[in-house]
Amino acid sequence: PKESKTDPLPVVETITVKAGTFECVRTESEYLGTKTVTWSSKKYPGLVVKQTSLGDTIEGSQELVEFKE
Repeated sequence: PKESKTDPLPVVETITVKAGTFECVRTESEYLGTKTVTWSSKKYPGLVVKQTSLGDTIEGSQELVEFKE
């Protein structure tokens, strides 16, 4: 079986989605052949701003469309 892999070095990026522009920490992981990239807000820990997944049998993405402080 394929093992889980995580990129140990998160990258800080500023991204723009429908909800606005956010300074994020980008992390990458791989599990059972599916690679997932997640952008999480630096200012609001736990807030996922965008996420994409790509594998042999799955392709998907989600992003924040509305946010109010």
